[in-house]
Parts: sequence; C-alpha cells; structure tokens
Amino acid sequence: MKKKYVACIMTKHDLGNNNYVFSTSHIVTGFKNDKDEFIDRNGNTFYSIISSQVINLSIPTGYSNCIEIEELKKQLDMSNHKTEEVLKKYSIICSKTIYYVGKTSDGKYFINESNIDEIQKEVDRIKETGEENARVVPLEDLVDYLTNNDLPIEKLFELRNYLLDKFTDIDKALYVLDSLIVAKDNKKPLEEVTKEDIIAFRSLDTLQIPKVPEPITLVEGQNNDDDVKVIEDLIVGTPEEEMEDTLRYQKLMGQDKINIEDIYNKVTRSLVAQDEPTRHVITEIARKEMDARKKKTAILLTGDTGVGKTYMMELIARHLNRPFITVNTSSITIPGYVGKDIEEVIWDIYEACDKDKSKAEHAIVFFDEIDKKGSKEKSDVSGQGVLNVLLKFIEGTTYTAKKDSKRAQESIDISTNNMTVIFGGAFTDVYKELQQDNSIGFSGEISSKDQPRKATVNDFVEKAMMTYEFMGRVDVIHLNDLSVEDIKKVFNADESAPIIQKKIFEKLGVKLTFTDDYIQEVSEKAHNQGTGARGLSEIIDNDTWEAFADAHSHPGEYSEIIIDENTAQDNHQYQKIKSIKTKKPTTSN
Repeated sequence: MKKKYVACIMTKHDLGNNNYVFSTSHIVTGFKNDKDEFIDRNGNTFYSIISSQVINLSIPTGYSNCIEIEELKKQLDMSNHKTEEVLKKYSIICSKTIYYVGKTSDGKYFINESNIDEIQKEVDRIKETGEENARVVPLEDLVDYLTNNDLPIEKLFELRNYLLDKFTDIDKALYVLDSLIVAKDNKKPLEEVTKEDIIAFRSLDTLQIPKVPEPITLVEGQNNDDDVKVIEDLIVGTPEEEMEDTLRYQKLMGQDKINIEDIYNKVTRSLVAQDEPTRHVITEIARKEMDARKKKTAILLTGDTGVGKTYMMELIARHLNRPFITVNTSSITIPGYVGKDIEEVIWDIYEACDKDKSKAEHAIVFFDEIDKKGSKEKSDVSGQGVLNVLLKFIEGTTYTAKKDSKRAQESIDISTNNMTVIFGGAFTDVYKELQQDNSIGFSGEISSKDQPRKATVNDFVEKAMMTYEFMGRVDVIHLNDLSVEDIKKVFNADESAPIIQKKIFEKLGVKLTFTDDYIQEVSEKAHNQGTGARGLSEIIDNDTWEAFADAHSHPGEYSEIIIDENTAQDNHQYQKIKSIKTKKPTTSN
C-alpha cells in the first residue's frame, strides 16, 4: 500500500537572470514515486522546486515540504487528531514560508528559505524607529524615465546591480527601481508599493543590497557624465536595439512604415461587418512597431465562432507582408502533461517560416481558442498553467526551440521579443452572461440583452477562469456578432466562399449564379446555426458539389448554373443553361 503524503505547491516568480522566488499556493495530498515526482490525488504531476524541470523549463509551479502524513502528525504532536485538522495546521505553517532560488558564480543553484514572520518583525522595527530607507536626491530625469516606461524586470535588475557596483552611495533611482521590481513581482500597481514592501524585498539574503534601513545617497557632483551615460545606455539600450532590428526587418520585407488606412481598406474588402475592430487591430500593431516595449503586451480577439477572428489576422498579416502562424492553444500543455511544450511550439513557428530565424522572430503568432485554457467546461487540468507559461512569451524572452523537447536533437534559440502576439477565443461564458444579466458595470454601463455592457477583466477572470496576470497583458478587442444581413454581404466580399466557388466554376467555363432567395435562405441557416461566415462556406460546398460534378463531367455543355432556394433543400435541384444558344433553362433531375 502506498504511503500518503502531503506537499506544498509553490508558485514560481521569475526575477530574471536565473533568479526565482517561490510563494505558497496551496497544499495537496498524494504520493511520491521513485523519480521524486509528486502525484496528487487527481493524477497531476509536480516536480520539486529545485528540480531541473522547474528551474530550467517554463513550469509555473513546483512542490516543497513533502512529508508522509503519519510522520507529519508525529512532528506536530497531533497523532490523535483527524487528518483534516493536521492538514489545516500544516497549510498555515507552509503559508509563512517563501523560497529564493538563485545561481552562484560557478553555475550551481542554491535555495534560501525566508519566514514571513521574521520579515514582518523587521518591518515593525522600522515602523517603531521611524527610520527612512530612501531620500530624495538628484537624477530626477532618470527617476522620471523609470516610472514612465514599462521596463522588463530583468532590465531593472541589471540597472540596479550596476548602480550598486559603481557607487558606494545610491539615490532615489534605486528606491524607484526596487519599487518597480516589487510591483512587477507581486503583480500590483506601483502606487500600492509601500516602504515596508521595499524593506522586505531588500532583506532577502541573496540580494545585493545596502543594509536596510540605512539610507544611502548618490551625492550630486560625485558622479561624472560617463557614469550617467552608462546608466542611460542600460535603460534604453535594449528597446532601441530591438526597434532598429524591427526596422531592418521591415526594410528587408519592403515595408518601411505601416499604412493603417491602406491595410484597413484592403482587409475590409474581404472581411464584412468588422470595420472598427479591424482598424483597431491594425492600429495596435502599428503602435507596437513604433516602440518595442509595446510588444510586451498582446491582443486578445473575442467573438463568436465564424465572425472572422482568424481570417482577419490572416488578411492583416498578408497585407503587412509578415509571416502568419496559427497555434492551436488546446495542444499546448506544461511539462508533465500530454501535449506540446512551449519550446516545441516555438519550433513549429520556426518550421512554418521555412526555418528562417529572422522571419520567425518577426512573425504574427495567433494562439487560437485561448478560452479553452480557462473555461469551466474544459478538461485540460494544465490550462491555467499554460496561461502562466505564455506570460513570458508575451513579455519577450529567448527559448531553445526543439522539435521534441524530451529528446536531444536539432535546436535553435528563438527570441519572442519582436513577435506580434494575438490570442483568439469565443469566450461564450462571458458574453452570454453579459446579455442575460441586468447589472451595472464599473463604468456605470447598464447591461441588457439588447445592449450588453463591455466585458471587464473581472468578467474574464470570474466567468472564464482566466488569470489576472494574463488579462493584465492583453488588449481586448471584441468582434461584432454577424446578423443575417451581414452574412448576406459575404456573397459579394473579396475572397469569400461564394466568390471562390464562382472562380472554380469559371475554370470550367461555367458561370455560377446564386439567386436572392438562395442567399437569404442559407444566410438565415448559417445565422441560426451560430457558425457565421465559417458555416456559410460549409453550406455552399455541400450545396454546389453535385452541380460541380455535373459541369466537370460535361465540359463545354453548360454556360451557366443557377443555385436557387430549391438547391438549399436538395443539392440535386439546380438550374443549368446549355451552351448552345437557347434561353430555355433546364432543371436537373
């Protein structure tokens, strides 16, 4: 009989440069196998927080403090207590512990344990003594830059270490840096970071710091212009280099600047009823091209099946002359589960770009069906873990892409810094509830069936089980629902399913005509099915295949085939006009 264990599941916070902090998420019961893996009672597999799987791969969680339940009862002197009571007490104990995992100069990982109560004691001491841990000093321009630009946490640490190495004293800039690091690490607004938060952050044993709470100051006049120039280079170097790289790539592809109106006009000739969303998406992509830091966020396209989310992005990418890759998000998982790791997804992108690294690193990547990773109805137990994995992809990092991450084979480093990341999902749970309730949103909008309020971040978190961290990195653009009249317009849109069918028949020398009655009937059918323009393609394929087979088998015999309302009921029923000069139509049997 297997021994029952309990383990603390920890959430990994990546600080960059091989530095991680693990905070307690929850405790679970299960058992350990001979590979030192912890399997909970639901069959989910977790690796130790100091294992190579957690440290070296994009796994967002790990386990610690794993102990046999009976042994735990002895250690807590609770042998006669119910297991539930023991687990409750153990949960409280685990919640007070955080771990810092870092890398030594010789490349070895180490782990440091900190107790929240001890940190709080230091905070209380500072409160009692009234000591300050920062003073307002020069370099105000640097401070302004730090607070007004969303720098990645790795860049903040790089600048922080430079300041500490270069100067015996330090200024307000370090305080701002630490505030930004704490805000990013804890996923909260900068204005909510307190002095106590900074003290707790600086008390980490592994952090290079001036001893808190001693205030130190970068004295005006002691730093020279060369020092300031190095600091400026540290801050702005990467974004500018990325921008130059992007401009070089655009020039290579024959595109110096995105022409929003030109792309918009081209796309909307083929895509119906999505004029405003189309212009919005193109505008956001253009803004991202103007500043590499804007690429640290993604675009989330929402809307019913068949409204044109994927088609919109295909058209935009084509007219931008950019590689476009669709990723089935349902296939992505975290290591330990069946599916593709993110490194394998990157390899797929690389292969889709004909193994051209430059193209891959500037591709438009569309993660379809992202809502399946959060939906209450999903069976993917790794779903929210995948959302966490994708955060690094959005913010920009370098992956070692491999065709199979579990086997040693060909690999290549691919950066996502210059990729344009798009997510798509129907989010039916969110928008159905918005139509059904009569609530008032945060903006004061009243929701009704005819005029539902706009979805908020809370709606996506509470109703679609997305995470705040994920929603904080995406701009939501909702595509319009298609009415029957909208679907009818598809018959005249460039590159639509009806136009494609007409061109196919033209190659046989036959004119294909759809009557108004047919257009009305199949548009209503597609609308009622809830499949939109995508469903229309399937309907037309089914309604015209018999006529195509007939025309293909009798070359030169027909000049025109007419698809009418009878064809919608029975695809054997269509009108055909012979090529000889007679105006009398015949009806197929």
